[in-house]
Amino acid sequence: LPEAIAALGELTTLDASSNVLVSLPASFAGMRHLSSIDLSRNRLQELAPGLGALHSLAFLSVEDNALGQWPKDLVQCSSLTQLEAGGNVGLGLPADAHRLVSLRVLSLAGNQLTSLAGGDPDGGAQPASDAVT
Repeated sequence: LPEAIAALGELTTLDASSNVLVSLPASFAGMRHLSSIDLSRNRLQELAPGLGALHSLAFLSVEDNALGQWPKDLVQCSSLTQLEAGGNVGLGLPADAHRLVSLRVLSLAGNQLTSLAGGDPDGGAQPASDAVT
């Protein structure tokens, strides 16, 4: 996505799924009206810093990427009700997940987790040696 996407300041829904995105522009965090973001089926290894500034964000799908950890400020997304993050091997619960007070749906399917608790302090977890079904 180009840096210029931030010029769409009133955008509420972004579907950039099924592309070959490897990163997000830093300006992405300035799109404060976004309530729904679908970044599934890309090649993302990390999410944009400042994601926590998206206080209107209710839906985030990052399924089937290469994410290994959550941004530390994800828990500031106080309106987040649905988080779909399956298909990211080793990606577990976000650190301080208990602060996501509006979260109602969490999908970590196919992440080969050995436990939901624990993981590293950055919100990742240790993948299992065999796939969990």
